[in-house]
Amino acid sequence: MTIKGLLLRFILGYLALLIGAGLALNYFGIKGGSWVNTGILIGLVYWVCMSFGQKNKRYFTKNEKIATVLGIISIDLLLQFVLSVAALSGTNSNVGAGPLVFALGFVGLLHALVIYYFVGSSKKLLIKQNIIAG
Repeated sequence: MTIKGLLLRFILGYLALLIGAGLALNYFGIKGGSWVNTGILIGLVYWVCMSFGQKNKRYFTKNEKIATVLGIISIDLLLQFVLSVAALSGTNSNVGAGPLVFALGFVGLLHALVIYYFVGSSKKLLIKQNIIAG
């Protein structure tokens, strides 16, 4: 598996799960589903990193890890922005660009920390499952 394949797998899974979860939360009238978003993010980061390790029988090189972390963060920020704008456009909210950028920046920073941590911790899981050597 290549890094490009990993990122493609991440973006398709993330988009599908975010939309599906958003529709489900809306259907059941559940507000404030940021915990679902974080769970989806963590699960997908583990999934793509574990898939990479299983298919290649190794962990990332230093450059691959940097590309993976930055790629996932970029995808996350882009999708958060697009879905936030789409969600706000369907309401009568007059939220300006400033608060939206601040909120996305704050969430982006938290997600970046989560992404960095779980990309790194996937190595421990690969070792624990005897997929790669420790």
